[in-house]
Amino acid sequence: MQRKVITLSRDTVLWEVGDSARGIAILEKGRLGARTEKGLMGVLLPPMVIGESALLGDSGGADRRTVSIFAIDDDTVVTEYPLSEVRADFDAGNEDLMRHIVSNQVAQVCRNLLMVISSHPGEPLVDAPLAALVRGLVADVPKIYPLRTWTRALDTCRFLHDLRGLSDRLVNQLGPAPAQRAEMIVNATQSLSQLALGQDVRPLVEAFLEAEKQRSEWWTRGGAA
Repeated sequence: MQRKVITLSRDTVLWEVGDSARGIAILEKGRLGARTEKGLMGVLLPPMVIGESALLGDSGGADRRTVSIFAIDDDTVVTEYPLSEVRADFDAGNEDLMRHIVSNQVAQVCRNLLMVISSHPGEPLVDAPLAALVRGLVADVPKIYPLRTWTRALDTCRFLHDLRGLSDRLVNQLGPAPAQRAEMIVNATQSLSQLALGQDVRPLVEAFLEAEKQRSEWWTRGGAA
């Protein structure tokens, strides 16, 4: 597969809002930030996937980037994959990259749901249903492989993309503001230790919780660098 390895110094921008979305990327080393005019929307840690929504547009990819991606650390390393090469690699029988994308999406959903559960323990229609969804997602991930067809791969990513959007809204509606999420994240991490999550997903969920912790600390400092 053709790919481009990029090394970024601190504050160097990988993608700007409005850039054409022509591929995805995987963070190999260092940290990235995702920001809009509202401020820091997320922190990215290895081995997170960036820009997977580019796969999901009506014509095979989203037209434009919706957030700016920049390096938080010096010597941040990112590997970029053009959309055409992602498809070619899959058609050649290599599902590893798509599996990594799916695992990242599942981990983000699980992170969000665990945060909601941790802030509403025992709450009817929240705690038990969302915990069951977390367990069900992780249990079902191995069952979808092999993906076999590109259409099935995209349908899987699109479903998880929509589910992640729903879980994002739940965190924003039922959880505190980003600067007040420290306790929520600690409790979510404790909840994670009590769930029998698969080894493919657990490290990613832990990474996404750590990323959310760093984002919360950034907002606690008032958005200071």
